[in-house]
Amino acid sequence: MENLQDFILLFRMTQTDNIPSPTELANMEKQWTSYIGTIAANARLVATHRLGYEGGYIENNGEVKSTIYSANNEIISGHMIIKAVDLNEANDIAKKCPILNIGGTVEVRTTIPMNA
Repeated sequence: MENLQDFILLFRMTQTDNIPSPTELANMEKQWTSYIGTIAANARLVATHRLGYEGGYIENNGEVKSTIYSANNEIISGHMIIKAVDLNEANDIAKKCPILNIGGTVEVRTTIPMNA
């Protein structure tokens, strides 16, 4: 059996007011379902979540901001935790992500387990 590591894929999108048409939304849903299904079928999926547009963040001085965090007009729109042999395999999985087809980006990161 392969020695697999966890990697997190962070999906980023540019903030926009453009709302996809129902046809575009249905097409994106099919692409995501296929992408996630393939990863799961290969026993590589740990978890995945889309992120909502409501929320906030806390600055290091304790001030609560009632908006989601944006850097360079980009927001994190979701994440996925996958299993892969190494960073190269995780990158290969990320290269097939549907968010890339609509101008988004995928950041691939190693994870460090926290012992409680």
